[in-house]
Amino acid sequence: MNAYASGFLAAPHQFISIEGLRFGYRDYGTGPVLLMLHGWPLNGDTFAPLVDALASGFRCIVPDLPGAGMTAWSTEHDLSPAGQARLLQGLLAALGIAQGYSLLGNDSGGIAARYLALWDARRVAKLILLNSEIPGHRAPNQRLYKQLARWLPGYGALARIQLRSAAYLCSKRGFGGTLYDHQHLLGSFHRRFIAPLIQSAQSMEQARCAFIAVLDWPQLDALSRLHGQIKAQTLLIWGRQDDTFPEPYAIEMSRSFGNLAGFISIDKAKLYVHEDQPEQVIQHLKAFLLKDSQSWLS
Repeated sequence: MNAYASGFLAAPHQFISIEGLRFGYRDYGTGPVLLMLHGWPLNGDTFAPLVDALASGFRCIVPDLPGAGMTAWSTEHDLSPAGQARLLQGLLAALGIAQGYSLLGNDSGGIAARYLALWDARRVAKLILLNSEIPGHRAPNQRLYKQLARWLPGYGALARIQLRSAAYLCSKRGFGGTLYDHQHLLGSFHRRFIAPLIQSAQSMEQARCAFIAVLDWPQLDALSRLHGQIKAQTLLIWGRQDDTFPEPYAIEMSRSFGNLAGFISIDKAKLYVHEDQPEQVIQHLKAFLLKDSQSWLS
């Protein structure tokens, strides 16, 4: 699959202002709406293979979340995961989405997706989580990195220097825990998501601010009691070798959802499971999204 010469990536970004925040997004495909929320420090381009495979049957709305891609960071808005979920409600309203829709979230985008599924329960039919935060769990060194990002002067400049080292990038202190195949990490993934951080101090600063904001642990931990209130059919698709959000903890978390459709484990995949194994993720997405898809559209 040649994901990077795709129709989705060739489609122009569109822009819309929600409460004064200018969102960049792509709106691609036709059919029932699927809102796709990426994780940190990615942008909507990460979903290109998925969108291209789904676009003949689904209208995929793929925003760049604040601080990533074409959507700038803002100090004037609440950009915690719950705050982003509220802004995304405004995005959907501005786009005239009045019927039911489905949600997909990966990594930190999965926190916002869960809050949106809670608040828009009447319309959210299906929720898919791809390797995302687990209430009560902290990824290795996450507390330390958040403190450094918040308080260490020159943190962004230091991070840009470190990311120039392939050894650091592939280590667990870098991004080694995010992708199973480190050749991918040093290749297409690097070009799309790491190189912009290295090349632009502004991009790194926005990523730093986003990192601090999305690691809102009170909001995350509150989900342990809120998962049971999510009415949408919920499917978890998990990279089996994920060191960030280990599969045994994810399986335990899955039992807290009130309408669990299933837990799917994918081998040779980590945090960005859709980057490691796009074909398998696409297969499971199609099976889940197409099942009974007409029953909630009216």
